[in-house]
Order: sequence, then C-alpha cells, then structure tokens
Amino acid sequence: MANKGNKKRRQFSLEEKMKVVEAVDSGKRKGDVAKEFGITPSTLSTFLKDRTKFEEKVREASVGPQRKRMRNALYDDIDKAVFAWFQEIHAKNILVTGSVIRKKALNLANMLGYDNFQASVGWLNRFRDRHGIALKAVCREDSDRLMNGLGIDKVNEWHAGEIIKLIADYSPDDIFNADETGVFFQLLPQHTLAAKGDHCRGGKKAKQRLTALFCCNASGTEKMRPLIVGRSANPHCLKNVHSLPCDYRANQWAWMTQDLFNEWLMQVDARMKRAERRILLLIDNCSAHNMLPRLERIQVGYLPSNCTAVLQPLNLGIIHTMKVQYRS
Repeated sequence: MANKGNKKRRQFSLEEKMKVVEAVDSGKRKGDVAKEFGITPSTLSTFLKDRTKFEEKVREASVGPQRKRMRNALYDDIDKAVFAWFQEIHAKNILVTGSVIRKKALNLANMLGYDNFQASVGWLNRFRDRHGIALKAVCREDSDRLMNGLGIDKVNEWHAGEIIKLIADYSPDDIFNADETGVFFQLLPQHTLAAKGDHCRGGKKAKQRLTALFCCNASGTEKMRPLIVGRSANPHCLKNVHSLPCDYRANQWAWMTQDLFNEWLMQVDARMKRAERRILLLIDNCSAHNMLPRLERIQVGYLPSNCTAVLQPLNLGIIHTMKVQYRS
C-alpha cells in the first residue's frame, strides 16, 4: 500500500514567493491563492509572515530571483561588496569573466581585513548561484553558412580523387599543412557573466591585430616555428628582447603578403634540402599563395576553394586550441 505521507517536498524561488504575496495583496482570497499556486494554507501563511525578508532581499538584490534558499554567504560583507562592484561594471557594459570576479573578491577581502578568505572556484559558483549570474555569449556566428551544396560536392570529389594522388608518395611525417589566422590581441572575451534576465550586448570590437602563420605535419610530430606579422618593425614590447619562440616580420597592415609567404617558403625549402627531405605542403588558394617561387624540396598542393572550413587540418581545431591557450 502506497504511503500517502511520502509526498515530495516542493521548494519555491524568491520570485515565486513574491508572486504569491502579490496575489494576496491584489485582493484575492487566501484559499483561492493557495489553490492557484498549489500550496497549503500553512505554506501561504509562512510566505506572508516572511514577506518582509523577501522584500528586503529583492530591494537589496542580495540573491537572485530564481534562488530558492535564502542562506547568506559566509563572508556576507565581501559577497555584498563584490556584487555591488559587479552591478556597477555590468551597467557600464564591461565584459566580466569568472577569473576577474575572483581577483576582485581577493582585493576586496584584503581591504576588509579577511586574511583567510579564498576566492576559490567553489566560492565563485556559489556566488553566481546566490545572485542568479550566468555565463552568456556576447555574439554568435552562424555555422550553417560554412558549407553549401556545391562545397560538399567539392569536398567529396577531392576526398575521392585528388588527395589520394597527392599523398600517395608521402608518409604522414612529410605531409604538412600551413595556414594563416588573425590574432586580435586586444579583443575582449566573447562570453561574460551577467544576471540571468539581463540582455547581453557587446560594444565595439578592438581591431588591432597580428597575423600568425602555423605549419605542422599530419602525424603531429613536427611543428614549425610560427611566423608572426605585425605592424611595427620594432615594437616597444620587444625592446631588449633578444630571443623569440617565433619569427617576426612587419608591414603596414599586419597582413600576410606574397613576399612574406614566399620568403618563409624558401626558408622551409632550404631547411628540407639540408635535411635531404621531400615534403608535401597543403595550403589554400588565398592571394598571398598564388605566385610561388621555384622550390626543390616542397611539392605544393592546393585545397579546393571555399572548402577550407572542413578540409584544412589547422582549421579543424588546431588554431582554435592555440587561441584558447593564448587567451587563458
């Protein structure tokens, strides 16, 4: 026989409790309000008795409207100070990440004299839950436009024929892919922490950029030194720096040009000649790759136009991983 007393307990958020109180204030009978919201008369009486606490929480915005438990933080004054700062920053449309909030919490804790406070990931998660803060994307890209029907046909044709002929005489160690990407080093994150009900909008995007050329082989055993193209031939940030983990060149637009790419290609060709190797280099057909110099140790293979998003190995996660690591 089923136990009728074993009824699952329901919890109400602050927003739901305020709706119940407002329904009573509107003149409805308490019995009707209890039936409308599916609560017992005793629960309704508890909500009405604690209405002052609910209104205070709403007025101070000390907890998010979806919050079901009214428990305060262990370090309540730090929590309030961080949330006040968060609201001020968000009102100015400044993007905020979790690491920024944690650093700010530590600074405020030191100012308030809390030496034992730790702005851990767990504290950040609880802070977000208390105030209804969620991670939101500032903008999105439509990935459905990356390929169309014609592009898919090209991909299938290339996979079935041309690529098999190109790689037939090479081992994975000798099959390379090179590609350029823009690095917008002053660009703010694409995600920000914001209240769950707030509209998320971004400001103007920083346009200062570098161009980075990456090249690696199919087996993943060889990664060539990146080539970075900037605008300044002698950047202030590189003053007194005598060694870099990359090669650096400069032009007015910080773009990859035909001359820069050919210079890099000749260096790779000379290095392969010294090592007595022959390699296959797969590249796209951008304007900087159109007029190549005479090469002795490199066979160049072109990827089909408008298909690099699904064919170029560096575009299938390698460059993305590098940018994630850089921005972290």
